Amino acid sequence: NNVPLWPHPHRGMGKAGNAGGGQAKAKAKAEPAAKGAPAKEGGASGGGAAKAAKAKETDPKADSAAKAADEAKAKLVEEAQQQLQDDERAEKTRCDLREKNKKITADGAKLSGNRDKSIARVTKFQNKLKLFKGESEFSGVEKDIDGVDASKYVSELAECIMEAAGVSLKLKELPAGAKVCTRLRA
Repeated sequence: NNVPLWPHPHRGMGKAGNAGGGQAKAKAKAEPAAKGAPAKEGGASGGGAAKAAKAKETDPKADSAAKAADEAKAKLVEEAQQQLQDDERAEKTRCDLREKNKKITADGAKLSGNRDKSIARVTKFQNKLKLFKGESEFSGVEKDIDGVDASKYVSELAECIMEAAGVSLKLKELPAGAKVCTRLRA
């Protein structure tokens, strides 16, 4: 198993008959170009670079292609920054909810104030939860949570929230659904 992997006997063998044959070809091609071109600053290959620079200056297609590439790169950077901001915002929301849930678990649920226990009010609240669409409706749902004593209907409320998550809630509005669950728990 002491067989060397490089140079492989069937690879890298050019016309020169050794592994460096490809390099000899490239060197041979570079020499005629350097002999025919006048010497410029930057060595023998400077003539080719000057021609490329001159062609780039006069070629409007190359300029427009470079601008398009720069615009595409700027757009990608902007999208990446926006995604980072969205991710940071979502992470902050998750951390806040986690802290609220820890506090509720430690302190216990505090049912303060007069809460309506009527079945009609609870049914209205359940219908509102079924049609919950996200952050825009959160303040209204939060007021109903404070006004309704639904401690006897926890399983029904959970079903309503799951129905809203499957029907009317968009993926980006799921954190609002989690806020409602946290608020119901308190």
